[in-house]
Amino acid sequence: MEEQTMKMPLSLEDVKRQPWWNPEMHSDNEYIEAIKRLVAHKATDVPRGYRNNNPGNLRQKDGVWRGRCSVQKDPVYWQFRSLMWGFRAMLKCLLGLYDGEMKLRRLYDILCQWVPPNKQITPLQYAMKVGLLVGRTPREALPHPKGDKILWVDIILAMAEVENGTKNYYPRGHLRACANDAWNELFGPL
Repeated sequence: MEEQTMKMPLSLEDVKRQPWWNPEMHSDNEYIEAIKRLVAHKATDVPRGYRNNNPGNLRQKDGVWRGRCSVQKDPVYWQFRSLMWGFRAMLKCLLGLYDGEMKLRRLYDILCQWVPPNKQITPLQYAMKVGLLVGRTPREALPHPKGDKILWVDIILAMAEVENGTKNYYPRGHLRACANDAWNELFGPL
């Protein structure tokens, strides 16, 4: 779980002068509108995962992803052009854990691989939070990601909430739409 937040400046122009501002990533109109709402409401902190359009806080060592920004301004975490690409990368990682060499089928087993060992939250705590949000127990077997779109979209949204907190930086409908688009981009529309 990424705890680092950054104090928001008081205007959109101040935001654009921040060292993390990436014109390629932040050209998304929904992102600009969300930043404008945050500025209007004088929001004071935006989690790094949302600043980077990387709601799962995927580290740069975790591979090369479609939809990533060509210039990476964050030295640790990937920056994506939109939230959809960040959610797609999360799904792709989860699919790799499910279908890969280890064939992990339970939420707990998958999240044991997701959560680094030095984090403030244990894999069991993480799995319990995600499980509570999606109505599954951490040790329950999960269906294949391609076979249950609703569940897996709920899982990545719950993981994004655990990673970035519960404040509504984006409207929930927008997050769900981005996650649905990510699933469709990866598996094709139903």
